[in-house]
Amino acid sequence: MYEFHSWVVIRNQQIDRENESNLISDTELHRKYENMIKALVAKLNERPGGILEDSYKLVGSNGSTTLHFSGLWNHAGPNVIDILEWIRINAPYSYGLAYIHDDECSEHPDDFVVYRLAKNKITKLEDHYLSPYFDEVDSGYYAD
Repeated sequence: MYEFHSWVVIRNQQIDRENESNLISDTELHRKYENMIKALVAKLNERPGGILEDSYKLVGSNGSTTLHFSGLWNHAGPNVIDILEWIRINAPYSYGLAYIHDDECSEHPDDFVVYRLAKNKITKLEDHYLSPYFDEVDSGYYAD
């Protein structure tokens, strides 16, 4: 099973708290941002390795966009790391997390692996909440 769950706040500019109203009214930044979001959607739908339309959702709130994507596939499916890398390059102030469990991975067959996108870097981290998978998620679930 290939399981992935992720959220990323999409930002292509640094937040300037003192001049936030100026940033919001800048039509050039808005145009660039909208074009970047359109390119992100194209990347998500790209085959092979893209994410099916029903596996992701872009949510807008308070002038920000958050990408949520997740799925349960029989075998390794979309390359979540490639998507994070695309976001890192094209929206360098974005941040978020991706949790991936791949039972066919020889390095971590019983663990979720966490990828953190922050400060324009993708960092691979150990999961301490749901790993090891069979001890934390499945073991004892069916016990009397």
